[in-house]
Amino acid sequence: MISAEERQSLLKEFLASGRLSSARLLNSDELAWGKSRQIVAAVEGNIDIDGRRVALRVGVCHRFPLTLPQIFWVLPDPLGRFPHVEHDGKICLRADDGLLIDHHSPLEVLQESLDIAVDVIGAGVSGANAADFLDELEAYWLQITDHDSVPCYLDPNDTLRRVAIDRNRTNQITVVADSYDAVQEFAGNRDTRSPPLHAAHYVPLEPSALQDRFTPQDFRSLEWTRHFVSKHLSVENRKRLDRLGAKNYARAFVVLGIPRRKGGKALVGIDYAGVSGGNPLRHGTPGRPGRYIALERRDRAVVTARAENAPDLAKARVGLVGCGSVGGYLALLLARAGVGHLTLVDPDKLTAQNAFRHVLGSSGIGTPKVDAMKRELTTKVPYIDVGLQRERIENLLVRRDSALKNLGLLIYAAGDPTVGRYLNEQLQRVQDAPALIFTWLEPYGLGGHALLTKTQGADAWGCFGCLFDSPIPGEPRRNRADFAAPEQFFAKDVSGCATMYTPYADLDAVRTAELATRLALDLLRDRSRGHPLLSWKGDGEAFRAAGFQTSARYELDEKSLHELRFSYARENCAVCGRKP
Repeated sequence: MISAEERQSLLKEFLASGRLSSARLLNSDELAWGKSRQIVAAVEGNIDIDGRRVALRVGVCHRFPLTLPQIFWVLPDPLGRFPHVEHDGKICLRADDGLLIDHHSPLEVLQESLDIAVDVIGAGVSGANAADFLDELEAYWLQITDHDSVPCYLDPNDTLRRVAIDRNRTNQITVVADSYDAVQEFAGNRDTRSPPLHAAHYVPLEPSALQDRFTPQDFRSLEWTRHFVSKHLSVENRKRLDRLGAKNYARAFVVLGIPRRKGGKALVGIDYAGVSGGNPLRHGTPGRPGRYIALERRDRAVVTARAENAPDLAKARVGLVGCGSVGGYLALLLARAGVGHLTLVDPDKLTAQNAFRHVLGSSGIGTPKVDAMKRELTTKVPYIDVGLQRERIENLLVRRDSALKNLGLLIYAAGDPTVGRYLNEQLQRVQDAPALIFTWLEPYGLGGHALLTKTQGADAWGCFGCLFDSPIPGEPRRNRADFAAPEQFFAKDVSGCATMYTPYADLDAVRTAELATRLALDLLRDRSRGHPLLSWKGDGEAFRAAGFQTSARYELDEKSLHELRFSYARENCAVCGRKP
């Protein structure tokens, strides 16, 4: 950043460059207009664009040149009628997120920013970028309304239909949804207030609307809006609108779904009061101009858009056995990746001793882990459906519980190798059983593992049983994937057997959960091949300092572990060895 004196000197140098005519440095009393934008210094002048003289203000905040300057078009109409010009005349130069600015050359930054602003205005004057309103319509709608945005839970599909809204005592709209169930689905089916929903209309327009040029201000006219909608309705939606328009509404709220060039739809709302004669988009007449309502999109497509591939995982159904340190993080990572349905299986409650390295922390102490995890997931992640099983997985297997049906993947993260082997044996014999992932963590940060097995159509051997099958004669049965040498006891206690635990850090649980999650996502996105065994390896310093021995597998480097990820499988495995 630069000092106030340096800012003034820089702006004077910018004025001397002659890019702006009749230019001058604004004094402190003239900066009130830029207070909301945190402008601390600015110049004003004119520039010719396509034969039109345009008045501009170039302002900087105290963070300049670590951030771009702000350039404003001094317009007669403060709302503007050109794309990429905000309500107070601010010209959108480009997204600041991740933008590399040469802060060593602040004068060049000012000049290049002015060039970009001139190009934006030139395209607006000529109409070359008029269609940009379609892609940015929701943002402009937010600027031209003086009301808070309204949560919107509509599915922006192609069917014109009646939807629901809630109004407060002053008739302001507080929620827009397809139904109360849509609000519940967003909240993960948690108990939420059921509002008295009133009728409204969702009107999706045809792609032909992309051919029309318009500005957001055009929608202030009911006649223009009615004509625009009529031109761009499908035949079926025109019939649906006629049927809805036969009803008489004192108030009518309309959500327009307008196609975007980049795909999807922009959703904008107009509220009409004092309506007589039916739907204002067909026959009705409003008592006053429509009131613009900005919609805060909460539909699944928008909410999950920033999570890579999340929309593809909306229908995925995953079971998770064990909601301890590794399982808790696994559940959260899967939910945030976009998995639509999780079934959590764990009979235990969270104790205070476990809270320090558990994703729930102290908030879940004394509560069944599955219940506490459901509360955590549905609070943090929209559109997650969570099923609960407060019992052991072997009980569900014995009675063939329906909770295990229709799962695409079952992850065992309970850390009990005996139960893990039993689960593997039982489900390997079931033709339509889900794919399985077994994941476990070793003590003292030595490492963690995740193994995928029983993928449908896989042409390879490999299952959890392969790790224990066919021990070397004279040696104890052991997990051949472990980095710890066999026949060592790692458990510690604080005050007796009741407080025994395996020592590892929270970061070790996170790393193991991430490894298993990536393996699960590869499977769910159909990117996995065969039955890999993946491992991460810690430095082993704490493990050896505690007096323990590592296995021969631990001596392999990361590259070798990856190259040998399929070599654990045994063709003579008693569980999977007879599979082709």
